[in-house]
Amino acid sequence: LQGSESATEVAGPGLAGLLAQAFGPVSGILADAISFGVSVGFVRAIRTRETVVPAERTPLRGQIAEGLRFVVNDRYLRTLTVFGAVSNIALTGYGSIQIVFLSRTLGAPPGLVGLVLAVAATGGVLGAALVGRLGSRLGTARAFLVCEAFVAPMGLLGPLSRPGWGLVLYVLALFGVCTGLIASNILTTTFRQQYCPPELFGRINSSAAIVNYGTIPLAGVLGGALGEAIGVRETLWVMAGVLLAALVLLAPLAKLRDFPVRAAGRPPLPQSLPT
Repeated sequence: LQGSESATEVAGPGLAGLLAQAFGPVSGILADAISFGVSVGFVRAIRTRETVVPAERTPLRGQIAEGLRFVVNDRYLRTLTVFGAVSNIALTGYGSIQIVFLSRTLGAPPGLVGLVLAVAATGGVLGAALVGRLGSRLGTARAFLVCEAFVAPMGLLGPLSRPGWGLVLYVLALFGVCTGLIASNILTTTFRQQYCPPELFGRINSSAAIVNYGTIPLAGVLGGALGEAIGVRETLWVMAGVLLAALVLLAPLAKLRDFPVRAAGRPPLPQSLPT
């Protein structure tokens, strides 16, 4: 799933840049709207009926509280959730001004901007292809730490970019970020699916998503405000620095080789880390 999503992110920016340069930006927005209609058609084509097991109805507030309680009390999930929230601030703040940086600061035309983003997105395809082998060789937790340690410094290459051939640095920066980010997302998603009790998985996942994705709107506003206040290139430096500093939050995972697995029906794992 992550591989197919990454593949479409290669085609999307390139097509948008070509359409915007050839027919104006409205054509790209129109194509985007049509693509959502196509997606609806494919979703409606799914005919499989899910078997719903009757259960005691719990008020929504209670379900949310139960999911949050599980995340807060589990050191693995708590660490990943807090790290995800902070890194989303950096990544979204970085991404929210990258079009402005490429088009205004570096003077790239729409077609070239689309090409830069498309080539960089191939890193996601590479990350999805290599993550299984990396997890088997290093261990899933160590592979996750390696991926995140690779993402952070790659982000520092972006603000070093200059017009012309200097754009190559920005391509390398985004390529590295996409590679490590997709790989780490696959590892953490798999961990949650194997670790969380199945009956609580939806509540735990939703609680973590509220914290993680809740920072994205704030980060978009923050990136734009900083870009206007201190400059676009300087804002990229700040966001890359935040991403690098966030690695400290992963210290509780440093002693793990593999993420733990909690099979269905087994008692909860101890909260202390192995020595």
